Formats: sequence, structure tokens, C-alpha cells
Amino acid sequence: MRKYGACFLLFGLFSVLIVTPTSLFSQGNSPPVNQTDFHYLKFKSQFESELGLQDISDLEETPSNINQVFSQTELPEWVFNLPNSNQSVMYAIGVSDPGMSADSAHQLAVLRTKVILALMNNSKISGLNDYYISEKDLKSGEIISSVYREYSKIASTLTFNNTDFAVEEEVYTNNGEAIILASLHKNNPHSDDTTTINCLAEVSVSHVKRNNKHSTTSRTELMGDEKGKLKNLSNYFYYVVKNNNKQIKMISYFTGVTLPGCSDIITYKSNSTQTNTNDTTKLSCTLQYGLWYAYSYLTLQKIVLDFKDSNVNLSSLTDQHTLVNQNINRVLINKVLSFKIGSLEISNNKLYLDLDHLTQN
Repeated sequence: MRKYGACFLLFGLFSVLIVTPTSLFSQGNSPPVNQTDFHYLKFKSQFESELGLQDISDLEETPSNINQVFSQTELPEWVFNLPNSNQSVMYAIGVSDPGMSADSAHQLAVLRTKVILALMNNSKISGLNDYYISEKDLKSGEIISSVYREYSKIASTLTFNNTDFAVEEEVYTNNGEAIILASLHKNNPHSDDTTTINCLAEVSVSHVKRNNKHSTTSRTELMGDEKGKLKNLSNYFYYVVKNNNKQIKMISYFTGVTLPGCSDIITYKSNSTQTNTNDTTKLSCTLQYGLWYAYSYLTLQKIVLDFKDSNVNLSSLTDQHTLVNQNINRVLINKVLSFKIGSLEISNNKLYLDLDHLTQN
């Protein structure tokens, strides 16, 4: 649990970001002359050190000799046609990592299903976006340099009677993945035999454009724990994906054990004759790293994208000089969101996912 406790230190960032203490700069280092650079460097230091985005030196390019699996995994129809969630009952699926034993995969898939159900029920979302631009004398041929950094935190807690949770369907694929469809009945009075699910997620990204060159660094992570009121139950998982342009690294823990992952390129059989690859309005994710990779990524990304338009506070700072115009804009966002999973679709080994809102405030 010590390792798991250390993971939770990551979620103290949001309050740190708002306060932006000057103690981030060591003594003896003079701050930049203009305030825009000073505030930008403070935010950059916070963003990279607290979220671990500077820790990408160990990311490796996808090896050229990675195993290619030519057989396609066919998923059951219930994965794509979930029962309709409502105010009385919720439905969700959970997926284990590839390459697990059947028992461990089942346990992890059940826990992840409960975490998805918790996210569906009154998730509290906080966001912080910063946009920094340095516009050096365009008459002399200098090119605009810009940085866009975005950070979102999602937290939810759900307590329910153990008798109200039921596994409706389960399949174990040839990739060593367990997939669970479960239901949760809501609004029943709590008994003595309850379970509490706590989940925390972070989504962060940094886009940098300098001298007409673009680079993107992102980090997506999700963790959840389960505690029983009567039973001596304490399960947890931690899943993080780091991306640096074409480089990727995945880290997955389950009850303190590091999961090995899968070195194969995984392919899934399409469930639709429709071709969505040309539909730029739909968010998609590759399935080559497994169903959970794509499913968790799209769920968190859709939550973040769908809450951006409300409860926004904007602040800005600008410095103007003869040869340079610099500014930084900061946006703070807060929201509570409930949703249900609308549809899942696979086409050309990509997953497409839609979420339907139940409530927003």
C-alpha cells in the first residue's frame, strides 16, 4: 500500500497549481525580467515536475520487431449494445490488461467495472489550461513560438450495497483479457454490507510549437480502490500511459503487482460495416495495445472534452516590448458530471466511444 499511497500524492497538484508558490525557484536563480516569462516558467516547472511529464527519457520507440498477431479477436455483441442506464440502474463494462491469468483478469475487470460506474455517477472535474505565446518581430522573419498546456482532474466516490451489484456477462478473450458487463441498482437504502469505490484520474497534455516544429507530450492515468465495510476487502489498481510524440509507455499495477503487459500488436474484428476513419468529428483510439487502453483513454478524454464549456474563469497577462509581444492565458474550469456509455464501435482496429450526459452542473 505504500506504493499505492505514493501514487495519490500526484493528486495534490491542483491546489498547488492554483497557489503557484514562488518557492518553486531555488535560491540564487534570478527570475525572468518580464512577468509573463516569470509566470510561464513557474507554471511549466509545476506542470512538468508534479505531473511527471519531464520523466519521459525512459520512453522507447515502438520496436520494429514487435510481434504482429494476424488473427482478429471477435468480441461478443453485448460489448457493443449495452443495456440503457437510467436513474435506477447503471450498466458498464470493465476490461483487464492483456496476457493475464483468468482469475486475476476477472478480479481486475470487475474492479475496473466498478470504477467506471463510479465515474458515471457525479464525477467532480477540475481543469486548468494555460496558453503561452511569444511573438518575436515578424518583420525580421522570426516565427511565433507557442505552448499550450492542459490539466484535468476527475474524482468520484461511490458506495453501494454488494447485493445491488451483479455481473451480467463475462468473456475471456484469446488475448488474455477478461471483459465484464455489470449492473448496479441505485437509490436503495444502504445495508451493513456495502462497498465504497474511490477513483481518481488525471489527463494532461502539452503542445509546443517552435520554429515550425510541433511536439506533444501527454499523460493519462486512472486509479481506483475498493473497500468493504464488513469484509476485509482492499483492492486497487493504477494505470498510467505516457506519450511523447510517437513514443509510448504504459505502467499498470494491480494490488501492488506490476502487470507485464503484452508485446503483441492486438487486432479486433470490426463490429460494423461503417467506415469511421474519415469522420473527423468522432474521437477514436487505436486498439493495438488492447481494449482497456483504448476504452479508458476515450472515456477520460470524452469526459474532459464534454465539460469544457461551463464554469470557466479566465485570467491573462501580457508584456509588450519593441521586438517581442508575450502573453499567457489561464483558464480554470469546475464541473460535476453524470453520464452513461452510449455506444462502442470498432472499425479498422480503432475504438469509437460515445457518452450520453445524464446531469451536468
